Amino acid sequence: MVFIDILKRIYWKNNILIFIFFLAGTLYIPVTLIWTGVIPFQYRFAVMFFILTVIVSYVWLRKFSWSDLGFRQDTLKRSLMWNLGMSLLFLPLLYLLHNTGLIGKATIRLWPLFFVFYILILTPAQEFFFRSFLFAEMRNFRYRRHWSIMVLSSLSFCFLHIIYQNPMMMLVTFFMGFIWSIIYYKYPNFWGVTLSHAMLGTAAFALGLI
Repeated sequence: MVFIDILKRIYWKNNILIFIFFLAGTLYIPVTLIWTGVIPFQYRFAVMFFILTVIVSYVWLRKFSWSDLGFRQDTLKRSLMWNLGMSLLFLPLLYLLHNTGLIGKATIRLWPLFFVFYILILTPAQEFFFRSFLFAEMRNFRYRRHWSIMVLSSLSFCFLHIIYQNPMMMLVTFFMGFIWSIIYYKYPNFWGVTLSHAMLGTAAFALGLI
């Protein structure tokens, strides 16, 4: 039994290390390269799609089920209820930040099809990475410190936005990421958190937060 326990610990630690290197290579290093100008800012979406392709491949190799990734029916109703309620609560806050001048000028040209691109592609991609994938991986490791999982998800989501060099945006994305992580941890569902992200993100773009 002791030998088996030792093997389990070695396996767990090795997988954690693989996960840490994978997270650094697919998120923190590419974002840092954009932030520092090594990768031109205008290529950020191309980098994101590359990251998404790598993540999907990794998830396929890890053989996660649809349920593991939050594509499920049993949590849909409560997830929608909490996420929509939270969104309706924070939409006035975004408007208040806009009116007080705490939000900077928009860094993205809002061409007509951008919102379609954002709602149908960009938002689902981010939620798949920062909620579906991260939570599935941490739960697969039987990691019980749920607050740590939420903080990791929130910090990673916040760090993605460092390329815009807007402190207020960083604060808002960490806060919202943490709220989404709490709801996702309680009611893991990809659709609920993606809908909320699309609503608040669209409002943020329209008001000039991003």
